[in-house]
Amino acid sequence: MYAKIESERLRFIRLNQKKLRVEDYIHLRDAINSDGNINKLGKPTILPSSFTGGPRYMHERTQDAMTNVRNFGRPDLFITFTCNPQWKEITDELMARQKSHDRHDLIGRVFHLKLNTLTNLINKGKIFRTTRCFIYTVEWQKRGLPHAHILLWLQEKIHVHKIDDLISAELPNPESDPMLHGVIKTQMIHGPCGSFNPLSPCMKEGKCTKRYPGNFLKDTQTGHDGYPLYRRRKPEDGGYVTTKKVRGSEVGIDNRWIVPFCPLLTRAFNAHINVEYCSSIKSIKYVCKYINKGSDMAVFNLAHNDTQHDEVQLYEIGRYLSSNEAVWRILGFPIHERHPTVIHLNTTVETNQAVDYPTEFLNSLEPSGIPAHKLELKIGAPIMLLRNLDPPALCNGTRLIVKKLMPNVIEAVILTGHSAGKDVFIPRIPHIPSDVPFEFKRLQFPVRLSFAMSINKSQGQSLKVVGLDLQRPCFSHGQLYVGCSRLGDDRNLHILAPHRKTKNIIYTEILQE
Repeated sequence: MYAKIESERLRFIRLNQKKLRVEDYIHLRDAINSDGNINKLGKPTILPSSFTGGPRYMHERTQDAMTNVRNFGRPDLFITFTCNPQWKEITDELMARQKSHDRHDLIGRVFHLKLNTLTNLINKGKIFRTTRCFIYTVEWQKRGLPHAHILLWLQEKIHVHKIDDLISAELPNPESDPMLHGVIKTQMIHGPCGSFNPLSPCMKEGKCTKRYPGNFLKDTQTGHDGYPLYRRRKPEDGGYVTTKKVRGSEVGIDNRWIVPFCPLLTRAFNAHINVEYCSSIKSIKYVCKYINKGSDMAVFNLAHNDTQHDEVQLYEIGRYLSSNEAVWRILGFPIHERHPTVIHLNTTVETNQAVDYPTEFLNSLEPSGIPAHKLELKIGAPIMLLRNLDPPALCNGTRLIVKKLMPNVIEAVILTGHSAGKDVFIPRIPHIPSDVPFEFKRLQFPVRLSFAMSINKSQGQSLKVVGLDLQRPCFSHGQLYVGCSRLGDDRNLHILAPHRKTKNIIYTEILQE
């Protein structure tokens, strides 16, 4: 039924493209994508941002999440709430010989009620103290069960020493809290995978993509790749052990296989509720994109090489619609919710103007790996090459001296390497940065001034004398060799370190043991 409803909505959008004012902004994009070939230009058909689930709709939800980040800082908690088909509210309503997957309407209604209860408990019950704002998205896995990704911003930031009071990654005591122990055993154990079950869906090239099993830790650590390492104690240090049947055999389960959870929420809802603490800025962009993964036609669109610009047709072809999602949409339940509301000011659309980026703005951008727009050089200036033009002589990081300046070519002399002293010509080449939200191209010289260069840029070069000042630790553990391997004679290596010692820990497992 919902497939018919959605097809009618798409049909309405296809027949009302003029009301969407597609012709006001689409031709420039088509001309750029078609490289100026007018034979490749067709009639565009787009999905507006008001269509739930479309690419523009999902992009706006991601921008809403990043707006909260700009105003309130990084999110504090990332919660994943998964439906449990064994909930009493579901099993009590099943008829004889019925399974939970036979009642998609029942699963949708119960999960919607549970999700509202969870958000009210967090926001009004203040189990994590006062909530400043929140965002959640409802998704459906291949098996069809709904789950919600929730981002929370708290009024008072969680102190590092308080993480263990809210989040646990350990089996509870089966004697003092048997109810919670039973829920964790059935809902919050990952796998097990690896050698116990190499055919697990999380396995890729013999490794678990979810990084299980974790390492034993006596205390929670933060700042590791943007995500914390939770306390997981060994059995001899007070941790508990249980068993789980995997492929017909009993497997011992310790704290390394436990998914982080909040004991209060897990006990109250009897479901898989993964609670993660966002400890670093590195995780913000990933998490905000994770809860808004994109539309259902995004993956299909990557392999589409046709020149037609019919987003409605692409969406219909690449759309996967599960029964649970169809029921959820028919019942009118929201798939996105946020508080407070983000207001969009569509000033350019109301005045019927095309989006224009001034030349001064484009010239002020300095994407990574791209030379500055204004390059001031003179004869005799040292420069560094930023692109691989003709390896191994002209590669990224090669240092040169300017010999002659011409409008479109620079004549220079190579300073280092096997081609030292060789005269070369460096032309202007097009640069297309990939880390900006729009596409533009610069035609410029791939060089910049290089009176000094980083150690990593000097890779592959042999220096006569090297001095390392280690009075302040400037190398991460295991990377000290980078500075010591830039010369051929170790007698010309000079290191300044307090007390003639410095920390360079490579095998952290030795300290953990």
